[in-house]
Amino acid sequence: SKNDLAIALDGKIIVTGVGRDSVAGPSHQFFGIVRRYNLDGSPDINFARMGKRSLLVGSDYTQFDRVTVDDGEGFLLLGTRQIGSNTFEAFVSRINGSRKLPLQN
Repeated sequence: SKNDLAIALDGKIIVTGVGRDSVAGPSHQFFGIVRRYNLDGSPDINFARMGKRSLLVGSDYTQFDRVTVDDGEGFLLLGTRQIGSNTFEAFVSRINGSRKLPLQN
């Protein structure tokens, strides 16, 4: 599901949320999803495979709640991650938009 979106300085669209990724992990895990689209609406394959990154920052649950563009090509993500069976915490990650990696916590 989509939680937030932002327009980067270069006009690309960034969408964040949460979802399951059957390729990346078990079906009980929820991943934070980041998608980036080109100006024409097509997936930005220079960002990630098919323009989509699935990231698990906690043990079984990661959700990206907000996205904001920094003054360069990168952006900041505010999210929620599971760190115990019933324990969740907020986190902030920065993604450099000019490269597929890294994700820094």
